[in-house]
Amino acid sequence: MALVSSKLKDRLAEALTITVSILLAFSIDAWWDGVQEVNLDRVHLASVLRELETTSELLDDAIRLHAFTMARAEAVLEMTSTGELVGPAKDLDGLINDLFNSYQINAPTGALRAATLSGTIARIQDQELKSLLLGWEGLIDDLLEEEVNGFENAATFTRWLGERASLHGPSSILDKNISGEKVDEQASHALPPSRHTAGIETLLDDMAFENQILLLHANGQSSHDEAVAFQAILETAISKLGAIYD
Repeated sequence: MALVSSKLKDRLAEALTITVSILLAFSIDAWWDGVQEVNLDRVHLASVLRELETTSELLDDAIRLHAFTMARAEAVLEMTSTGELVGPAKDLDGLINDLFNSYQINAPTGALRAATLSGTIARIQDQELKSLLLGWEGLIDDLLEEEVNGFENAATFTRWLGERASLHGPSSILDKNISGEKVDEQASHALPPSRHTAGIETLLDDMAFENQILLLHANGQSSHDEAVAFQAILETAISKLGAIYD
């Protein structure tokens, strides 16, 4: 009887050892998976942070260039307010050439999508930051809505203008732009001669022309204000994400 009891104890001890070993192995695996998950999250968050910082730089350009559009439109409106050309016609051509362009941001979102799919964003403890990042593409869409409208209206203005005056002057301004802004001050290039002499200055007393410029200014203002508001949100996200990553 004592022998049976001893064997039972041995088997129980052996079973306990095996159970503890299995539990320990599971614990080690879980710990290691957790370590790998944390490391992967840090990699994803670092990529998202860099992506948001890139977006911030693009947004700085957007704010500057929307303000540039408004300033150029205001310079034309000063002339339409009196119906008279101020300075040489080439100066007006340069202003109109600038208004043919409209900045449209192309914000990267690949890193954020990867982080979302991996579950990294869902594991963020800061609820405000998590909500911002999970809704980020919707915020980008709101920003782009104004910029797309501005781009389409600039294209509409170009077509409208081409039906009422010669675009020879504005088109001769050499297009050396950094994100839509002139580098050289009204450098020009030769175009084939045109027999149509009705330049942009002939429209300065035209209410419809002034209305077109007013619309471009309004689009620039809307895009500028939306970009400024988005920049504030972006700064919050960058600050909070930087605190987590650090």
